[in-house]
Amino acid sequence: MVRGKSGRPVAELGTSDPDLDEVPEVRPSGWLIPAGLVFAGLAAIGSVGGGTAMAGPVSLLLLAAVITQARGLSSSPRLRQGSAPEQIRWAIAGALGLGGTSLLSSIFLSRPTGFLGVMAGLLVLAVAGSFFAALLWLLIRSLAFVRQRKSTQRNFMILAASAATTAVLRGLDPSGADWGKHLSDGVLAITIVFAVFNGFRQSWVHYLLRRQKIAGLWASFLVTVLCVLAGSSSSQWTALENSAPFRAVVGVTALVGAIYFGMASGALLLALPTARVYDRRSKGLASLKHLSEMTSSLLDVDELIRIIPRLAAEVTEGDAAWLELRRNGKLRVVSSVRVAIEELEGRLLDLEEGISGWILRTGRPVVSQRLRRDERLRDLRSIPRHWQSVLGVPVAAHDRRLGVLFVARYEPFGFEPDDCELLLAFANQSAVALENANLIRQSLEKERLEEELRVAREAQRKLLPTGPLRCHSAVFDGLCITANDVGGDYLDYFRIDEDRVAVVIADVAGKGSSAAFYMAEMKGVMATLCRLVQRPREVVVRANEILSERMDRRTFISLIYAIVDTKRLKVRFARAGHCPLAHVMRDGTVRFLEPKGAGIGLVRGPEYRELVEDVEFSVLPGESLFLFTDGLTEAMDPQGEEFGEGRISRVLSEFHAHDVPTMMRGLVEEVNKFVGPNAPRHDDLTFVIVKFTEPAASGVPADPNSPAEESTELVPSP
Repeated sequence: MVRGKSGRPVAELGTSDPDLDEVPEVRPSGWLIPAGLVFAGLAAIGSVGGGTAMAGPVSLLLLAAVITQARGLSSSPRLRQGSAPEQIRWAIAGALGLGGTSLLSSIFLSRPTGFLGVMAGLLVLAVAGSFFAALLWLLIRSLAFVRQRKSTQRNFMILAASAATTAVLRGLDPSGADWGKHLSDGVLAITIVFAVFNGFRQSWVHYLLRRQKIAGLWASFLVTVLCVLAGSSSSQWTALENSAPFRAVVGVTALVGAIYFGMASGALLLALPTARVYDRRSKGLASLKHLSEMTSSLLDVDELIRIIPRLAAEVTEGDAAWLELRRNGKLRVVSSVRVAIEELEGRLLDLEEGISGWILRTGRPVVSQRLRRDERLRDLRSIPRHWQSVLGVPVAAHDRRLGVLFVARYEPFGFEPDDCELLLAFANQSAVALENANLIRQSLEKERLEEELRVAREAQRKLLPTGPLRCHSAVFDGLCITANDVGGDYLDYFRIDEDRVAVVIADVAGKGSSAAFYMAEMKGVMATLCRLVQRPREVVVRANEILSERMDRRTFISLIYAIVDTKRLKVRFARAGHCPLAHVMRDGTVRFLEPKGAGIGLVRGPEYRELVEDVEFSVLPGESLFLFTDGLTEAMDPQGEEFGEGRISRVLSEFHAHDVPTMMRGLVEEVNKFVGPNAPRHDDLTFVIVKFTEPAASGVPADPNSPAEESTELVPSP
């Protein structure tokens, strides 16, 4: 790839990229061209009014006009950054303008005429001549500076200085005195020599396509002819010696233009035989550029697979191409161009077989210029095509070989030596594009799933209580920390009537969105049943009847459903295969209550009723209830030891006299300390605390001999 001095690649084949030109940055200045035209007008006026005595100032004014207008034109992006063919077209316009100006001026200045005629001729010559001369000098500089070297700017500056000196000397000595003639001839010789030096700066020729080279050849030849005509016609301005400065400027510009573009014609003519090779390489680079663009914009893997063979055929000028990728332990033809996939389906080979398997195993390309005589590719002969040349390369990225890319031609020896290199680079780029598209697709899918999980997590959060609940002498609060984005644990507490509060804690077998779905369904079922059915046991049985019809047979739900009478300080609960309920006494003693019960969904039928019981017991002010899931007891430290009920009992005893927030915070800190910092959670951590406040805070009698004190034993329901 052609690169400028800054290291950036040429943006477009056949262009004069700003980096390659290395022309100093010129800020647009709108006043430069008008100022140059003013200098040219002053030169015309001075030439008419001052005669030969003004030859020196007129010459300097003309040079100022040319230089100023060239600087103004250089700020135009169309001239500065245009491609070489565009600049050649501008050169034709400049040469036509210079030649036309010279011919038009000769009409006015070649024979005696009136003052107005002379003035008109000199104005046309000064204004138009200086403008088109500036345009030609700018274009010669721009083309010569493509891929410039250290000597390029020096040589051009010497050329410009010697040309300006020649114009001034010939403008000062129109009569051709000996001393002036010898000096101007010497400087003119230097101008011609450095015009030839700069004429060898034709690097832009190499970056043109064949059709552009042919067009450039004719255009350069036309510019050369026009420059010769402009220079020869300027010698006919014999009516007035006033025209000598103008004749010198136009003549020197035409001479330099004829030399440069004449040598450009020769360079283009010599470059034509190798133009096809460059065209092939240009197509390859264009295809790679196209594929690179698609890598960043095309997200559809199927679309990439479809266009890769087409671009491969363009890169190598192949008659057919196809792409084979790994599919279920075999190489399968996934797309093709100019050959039907059905014709190639007989080559569904194992990864170790045939030429495709060999390319995939070794990672080396294969070039066969005479397919019918090449034993390595004998499996390709079964394809009903008369291909003579075949080129196959691995499609690999990051040491992963994804498949094989083939290109075929009907002519023997149909591939150039660099076709293999080019196709290999293209195949590698294709592999990167395929992997990027796959990664982007996976990333989009991940983002979609994350968004779904976010919505599910938000929905699950709304199913849980929003804060603590106070009812008479009791405070209800809970916490749910999920192991994943969404979990299968559920807790709830809500009033049944003025004195009673229902408490539910449950654990759906499994985690993730399916568990969260069952949790949401269970919330609706429990919220309905608790207001229709009084006894916890009946609620659990009815819930089993309803939910087991909708649940997968591999799924079950464990739960505790309790009714807390905050006025009478009575608790009645039923357990469906869940962890025990912890009752924390006033002295810190903890007892675990575990009546019989089977998980919802494990037994489906009327026999489930016999597997569940509910019990009732009394509580005292200052005591508390603790309901939890197995995510607490089964929390493990780095050595694999579980937190267990013993540690739960110890923590509850330690914090039994504190308020509910302190108890919750202390329990979470103990669990985190046990499992270790940054340790991943393997299960949801969920619990509910019911704290019965002291009589002073609630107005409940504190008599230790009250009936409630005597009724703390479990009483199974009949």
